[in-house]
Amino acid sequence: MTDKYHILKERLTSKINGRSVKAALFYTFNFDPQFFENYIMPILVPGQNFTNNNITNNILWRRLYKDNVVPPVTVYFDQNAKGKDSGPYLDYKLVAVNMPMVGKNKGNFHPKHSFILVENTDRTLELIILTGSNNISQSGWCENLECISEHELINGKEFPYDFKKSINIFINKVFNSYGKIQTEAEQFISAYLNKIGYTKEKNYVFYDSFQSSFIDFLQENVLVDNSIKSVEIISPYFNSTPTLIENIIAKKIQVRIQAPIKNDYCLIDKSVIENYAHVGVKWFYPLDDSRNTHSKVYRFYGAENTYTIIGSVNLTQPAWEGVVSGKKQIYNIESAVLFVDKEVNPSRLFKKEISVEKLQYLPTESSAENSFERIEIPDIVFTINWINKTLSWISKAKNKCKIELSTKLFIDVSGRGSISFMDFKNGFAILESLSRKPLIKVIESTYDGEQVHYYYMEQIGFECRPIEYRLSTNEIIDGWELLGTDNNDLNDWLTTRLETLIDLAQDESGKLIDTHQISKSLLNEMARYFYGLSKLESYLFNDNIYKKNKAEQEKHFNNVHYYLINDNVDTLYSFWKMIQKQYESTQIMRVYYWLLISILKLKFYENKQLKRLTKHYSYLNKSNEIKVGTKKIIDELNLEIFEIEKTIKVEKKKLKWATNILESDYGNFE
Repeated sequence: MTDKYHILKERLTSKINGRSVKAALFYTFNFDPQFFENYIMPILVPGQNFTNNNITNNILWRRLYKDNVVPPVTVYFDQNAKGKDSGPYLDYKLVAVNMPMVGKNKGNFHPKHSFILVENTDRTLELIILTGSNNISQSGWCENLECISEHELINGKEFPYDFKKSINIFINKVFNSYGKIQTEAEQFISAYLNKIGYTKEKNYVFYDSFQSSFIDFLQENVLVDNSIKSVEIISPYFNSTPTLIENIIAKKIQVRIQAPIKNDYCLIDKSVIENYAHVGVKWFYPLDDSRNTHSKVYRFYGAENTYTIIGSVNLTQPAWEGVVSGKKQIYNIESAVLFVDKEVNPSRLFKKEISVEKLQYLPTESSAENSFERIEIPDIVFTINWINKTLSWISKAKNKCKIELSTKLFIDVSGRGSISFMDFKNGFAILESLSRKPLIKVIESTYDGEQVHYYYMEQIGFECRPIEYRLSTNEIIDGWELLGTDNNDLNDWLTTRLETLIDLAQDESGKLIDTHQISKSLLNEMARYFYGLSKLESYLFNDNIYKKNKAEQEKHFNNVHYYLINDNVDTLYSFWKMIQKQYESTQIMRVYYWLLISILKLKFYENKQLKRLTKHYSYLNKSNEIKVGTKKIIDELNLEIFEIEKTIKVEKKKLKWATNILESDYGNFE
């Protein structure tokens, strides 16, 4: 065990060391999606230049997804301990674990793991494993003192059979118990752990609550050493009485525990300190009391061996219980790694013993991690489809539940059901609101009154999710002028442009304000609009692409999908939204708007080359996504064109003539 301190983000970044991340799987109790996306997710895409502005970063993430740079990511978290200020923005899999209720109590889903599968330049893989006490939160990665163990499993080089098998069983137990369907990230990592390049066993053993209770694990792997004379324990949370360590004390092992102290004040109840001291436990000061110690460490000292356990296991009954079935007892899901080291003079964790009678105490506050009384959360899974603009649910709730979409719109949810946002007068505004703050508010009717719960949503069609900020039409065309150049040049231009514009478009609180100024000479810029559209068409529907290798062709097809279907600041869909905004604010004429959206429909979404492309790449998932997405957009455009044509004071045959001219200029569209 090392006494070195590291910043966890920097440590993980150094372990990845610029290598391509192929999959990432995280387990956590607390989960803050905004922190995860802004602080941890960028580590998984080395070499990218993110900014300090969330809006700019969210726009850049869409381009990274388009370029297939972002690996599959899955996060398991405790449903009762998720962040409620905001939901997830980016496209990754979330699994909320709802532990079983026993009366008014329930245990915690409490393991803390980061599994990062990386690819070396020679195409070989390695699995980075972090096991410890850190939640996915600001405090867990940046503020608390946490203890982490790290391993790198390398098939054929560092691949101890028992350890890697235990890890794989744990991953499978978790998804079979709570995820039900294995995610892409789990599949990649499990497949790697199934490889057979075994190496000799090491001095470490993996523990999880599915195996046994924690005391049984200790009895089998540690307490068989009768030479153990003392143990040091670091835990921020405790049983009120020392019953958990009775077996240890009975073996004449001196128990030493670090008291949770911050700025000279003890953070647990005085009775706990006294109860443990009464049976001979010695309390010690932390080495650094300026920060919260959230580590969970058990370190046993024998004559020849030192046994160090690092993980998520607090000194509480549910943490030590192990998974129980058919027994009315709450339990946590925990994990840890035991290291067995031969040390003649091992370093000790503690230095200064506490005089219990001199301790000063602060009023104790229960935390979610140490409090097991819970409100039962209804079992409901929500899925939002950004392409179809629908919200669906599967509910197994015991009580009547309804969702609040606005102050005047409530929808009952029971069994399986769905709604289309476009069926409501303010449906698109609700959709945009959910895009900005992706949380579903559920009101449950119980015998005690109403309970409010918040849920994250599974996402379909993330690329069509409405964006917070749009470039002007001229700025979009500026971006299109870079098409065909190095992709990094386009990303750099976009980042620089966004940083400048968004800084101008935000007030002091970071809230967006509308600062788009439309030129009074917009009609004189028709030629520029046509130039930009022509530039984009030439780039997307270029026959020369079929002469390139398969990888380059598939990369180009991703770009076709991105510019036609995705909603991002530099895409065709965003261009349409901006000219629609100009039309609705009477900044461009009705006929001009009709002409532009007719070009979008005929020149792009009904382009015969698009049909050829989707057929040629029918083996790719994006091919079907383009078919579905273009149909939705064509339907929207047709409705818009129909409504405009009803109000244009021009003979129908002249409109037909204008359409024929467009078709003649841009090809015979089918």
